[in-house]
Amino acid sequence: MQSAQGPVTCQLYTKSLTTWDRSIDRPAAMSVKAADAACQAEGQRQKNG
Repeated sequence: MQSAQGPVTCQLYTKSLTTWDRSIDRPAAMSVKAADAACQAEGQRQKNG
């Protein structure tokens, strides 16, 4: 996914449980917490279709 700080690679586990979604790669300037939050938001977006 593309974030304001650059590309974030996400591991989206299942469409029914977005709390497990995590980042596996992120821009150096982005914190792990922010990258994981972006991935959880992406998982929620996909879940909502």
